[in-house]
Amino acid sequence: MIVLSLNSGATTVGTPIGIKSIYNTNGNTIVEGNTVKITQPGLYEIQGTTTVTSTAANVFGVYVDINGTRYGSQGESTATADGKTTTVTLYTSVEVRDTAQYGYVTVSFMPIGNATIVDGTVSIKKIN
Repeated sequence: MIVLSLNSGATTVGTPIGIKSIYNTNGNTIVEGNTVKITQPGLYEIQGTTTVTSTAANVFGVYVDINGTRYGSQGESTATADGKTTTVTLYTSVEVRDTAQYGYVTVSFMPIGNATIVDGTVSIKKIN
């Protein structure tokens, strides 16, 4: 299992949220920049929570991005003005069937709307 901390601070739509590894007990995952690379086939569970504050009147939150595609449940909320804070839950599972084509699958965490990450923790673990 790998446990990640989402970097606090302002986000930019279309740019992955910064992450850092808190600890990593399996050799199937590698943190590179703002992405996690899953390097071995299997079924992986991705779950976590993050606290997010809006910076404008909009829909805001966080979603899990796997190889450029939005996956699983994402946390989002609607703010009528800036300063609304909410805690969102992230959950998905992904089956990595064959990493031979690219050598890995990438996972990142993307902002929805204009927001500031207050804090967040996410885990990725191989379940099969």
